[in-house]
Amino acid sequence: MRRALATYATARVIHAGISLAQSAQVGVGLSVAPGSALTPLAEMVQQFSDVMLVVCVSFGIQKLLLSLGGFWLLSAALVVSALAWGYFRLYLGGSPIWLSKVFLVLVLVRIALPLATIGSEMLFQALLEKDYATSQEVIDRISAAKDLDLAPDAIGLSEAEPQGLWGRVTGALQRKVTAMKTPIAQLQNDIGNSVEKMVLLIAIFLVHTLLLPLALLWLLYLLGKTAVMTHGVTQGARDHGVKASVRG
Repeated sequence: MRRALATYATARVIHAGISLAQSAQVGVGLSVAPGSALTPLAEMVQQFSDVMLVVCVSFGIQKLLLSLGGFWLLSAALVVSALAWGYFRLYLGGSPIWLSKVFLVLVLVRIALPLATIGSEMLFQALLEKDYATSQEVIDRISAAKDLDLAPDAIGLSEAEPQGLWGRVTGALQRKVTAMKTPIAQLQNDIGNSVEKMVLLIAIFLVHTLLLPLALLWLLYLLGKTAVMTHGVTQGARDHGVKASVRG
């Protein structure tokens, strides 16, 4: 969750730098906004930050479910259902289907969800952490270099213009626009080169947040269903067979 929040914060900082560059205008009788060329990149970074916000919310939901799974009442219910299920299986040959289902659900909430979370983190560290670190380092560099020097004082205007009033106006405007285009072009180039890394970060967090936990949870569910439900179903089928033979 801390990794996702750090990436989300970085995306918001980059978007703020783009917004600053977009809002910068020069005007000497006319008004020009060189930063308007950054609009497509601003939309892309905004979408990236939106996805990261969803990822952060997903991690928050997982954390909440883990906290609820550790609630003492749920643990007590799991113990009671486990004892009842064990009693039916050992002494009566099989547990009722409803009891097996309740026991399986409690096991999934109390044990399977933490195991899926731990397994997802282990797979992330083994398979995805290197790509995450590389991609995060790239966007961190962009975030650190987001502040553009767009102040008019840095442009170095000269008031001595021999071309007359209109020449002085157009010359000053041209110098301002030229001075602003350099840092804006640099920002545009840096963000354009990092698009692949942003897409990779989205893929990494979606796999880490959705695919891995769901796949592990589904695997644990199948294992639990096989271990818990099979005996109850067999016992139910046996009872049905006994009744049928009695009727015969």
